[in-house]
Amino acid sequence: MDVAGNDANDAAARAFPTDGSATNRAGDAEERNVGRPSHTSGGSSGTASTSSDDASGGVASAAFVTGLANLVDREGVAAMRETQLQTLSSLQDSNAMLGSFNDLCDAQLPATARDLARSAAVVRAIREDLAYIHTHSVRLKARIKAAYPDAFEGLQEYHVPEDLPPPA
Repeated sequence: MDVAGNDANDAAARAFPTDGSATNRAGDAEERNVGRPSHTSGGSSGTASTSSDDASGGVASAAFVTGLANLVDREGVAAMRETQLQTLSSLQDSNAMLGSFNDLCDAQLPATARDLARSAAVVRAIREDLAYIHTHSVRLKARIKAAYPDAFEGLQEYHVPEDLPPPA
């Protein structure tokens, strides 16, 4: 990065300190710019920066940052920064928890897949057994009804489907 960019970053760091100190930013800027022409709109000369000033250390960018620092509410910036840090911390915690959860899922997936396959086989076997029982109970009912028609006269007929779908 060029020298002017470093000066602008340094000025921004002094204008918005991370330690919460409230120093006189305008006074700091004036001390740094002793002997240099003023670039703020409040100056009486009203001269624009020259190319020699830009080449000699980025005075224009430092003046811009200083002017911007004087316009910004420092307490508001500090509150926004604190909120951003809290949000970052919360997101980092969430990311760590999700990473742990993914690791747990990766570790448990093979055992769970085996258990699910075993349970699915048991359910299929139970379905086949129930289909067999249903078929034979329908046949027994038909044989009893043929042998004893009087026993079924007063009863309401309950229709049970004869065909169950085949087990998958």
